[in-house]
Parts: sequence; structure tokens; C-alpha cells
Amino acid sequence: MTLQTNLTEDDPRLALIKNGWAQGAVVEYSSIDKQFIAASLINGTIKSKHQAKLLIISQDCDILSSETNVECLLLKKVKGEAPSQKNGINPRKIQLELINDLYWEIRADDVVYLKKEFLLSVTPLTDFIVQTEQLLTIKQWKANRYTRTGLPEDFVSKTSHIFKPPRDKSLPDESLENSELFKKFSKYIASIRVYCSQERATTKCGFIILYKASLCIQNNIDVDDIEELFDKCLLDKFRALNDIELINDDSTSESLFDIHNLNDVMSDMEFPVGLLPLFPRYYFDYVSFSDKKNESELKED
Repeated sequence: MTLQTNLTEDDPRLALIKNGWAQGAVVEYSSIDKQFIAASLINGTIKSKHQAKLLIISQDCDILSSETNVECLLLKKVKGEAPSQKNGINPRKIQLELINDLYWEIRADDVVYLKKEFLLSVTPLTDFIVQTEQLLTIKQWKANRYTRTGLPEDFVSKTSHIFKPPRDKSLPDESLENSELFKKFSKYIASIRVYCSQERATTKCGFIILYKASLCIQNNIDVDDIEELFDKCLLDKFRALNDIELINDDSTSESLFDIHNLNDVMSDMEFPVGLLPLFPRYYFDYVSFSDKKNESELKED
């Protein structure tokens, strides 16, 4: 028997189920009376141009539990596409795929706790749907966003220009953040893994890009194209640096890539789980580089 058949008519959980409340459901922020907001951790202001919405991120079991509130993430409409902010690449914010022909952004610091009492008398939006795959990406991003890879300071000073745009806007932007790789294939990238070890005057580093196997198959994406741009937009730039040894190019039998049968580009299904601590996920953003100033913010419409 299902939970619903075991509930009495006066059980508030029945109303939550019948109203359609589940993880991923969305409600208009402007429709919520302040009395139903238990806590709000929002940085900045919410304006009408943002068309703000709340996405319930609490798990289904928590929605139906005895807890009085549900956790929500704030969605704001933004001006345009930002490939470097998609698919959980940036730990501080994530941009969703187009919904109703508009781009939407979630920031890690913008969280609202909504009283379940509000959900008893209203239903989620039916014309604003966050697809299952997108919801999975948001959940993974939320779970991973506190992860930071500690890198040697010398390595950071030598390589930060490879990852982030130049402060001087008159200079050419050849950063990974705004690279052709991210512009073309960001939605197909599961994560980028990094290995880094300081050995006296030389820094050994290696990078592996993990692609979403099922999505690539579904959309007939040639993984060779991803590998070609990965080599061009990232690996080639490391090959040109002094005192940096790229272990991706180490073809000896003692190399990490050879020992563990690794490749520059691998599917998210074939990368060995046991190697995740050795090749942790890396976020190419300002916070990871201890840069307090962020000049890459996407302007809001």
C-alpha cells in the first residue's frame, strides 16, 4: 500500500501529496506572504525584473516529515547565457538550462526556509518545470559546492590566467572559463578532475575531464571533439609553462595515467571511484583562487 492510502483526510501530508509538492517543485516568490517565510538568507535585493521563484530542494521524505519547514533555493532571471556557470562548474552559482526561453540563476548563498503551512493551500507552478536531469545537476552542485582543491601558491600565481579572464578588459580573454570548450560542451561536462603535487621547483599536475556518457549518446556528441578542445583550451597552455610538468604527457609505465589506465577524457561512468581523492573535483572560479574580487558576475537584466 502507498503512503497516500494510509493517510486520513485530516493528515496534512495528504494535502501536500495531493497538491503536488515534491523536490524540484517551484513557486512564485512574489506570491508568498512574509508570515510563511521561516528564515531567509538572501544576499542582495529581489526586484521585479528578476521574476524570482523558489525551488524546493528538500527531499520528498523531508517534505512529508514532521519538520515544519522546507528548504528552497532562489531562482532569478538573468540577462544571458554563461557557460562557465552551468552544470555545477562554479561552486557559488549555477545557471539552469533555458526554461520558457529564459536563463535562470541560483546562488549558493540564497536560501529560503518556507513554512509547510503555506504549501497546504497552494500548488506548484505548472508552466515552470525544472527537468529531472537539471534537478540532479542542482542537487550534485549543492552537495559539492563546499569542495575546494588546495593548490600550491606558486602554481596558482603561474596558472591563474589560464582559468580566469584578465582584469584588463583590453587584453584578449583566453581563459578556460570563457573558452570554446565551455561554450560548446559545458552541458556535457560532468566535472574536471585535477592532480597537483609540488616537488621542489617543479609542480606536477594533471587534468581529466569527465563527460556525461548518457547525454553525449543521446545527443550524438562526438567525444573526440571534446578531447580536441580540452587539449587546445587547457592542456596545451600547461605544456607551454616553465617548471610545470603535465603528467597527462607522461607515457612511462610508472605514470599515474598508465598505472590506473586513465585518459585525458573519460566518461563519468568509467572513472574509478577510488581515485576521486587523488583527482578531486576542481572548480575554476575566483573563490578557488582566493581572489576576493569577482569581475565575472553576469549582469542581471
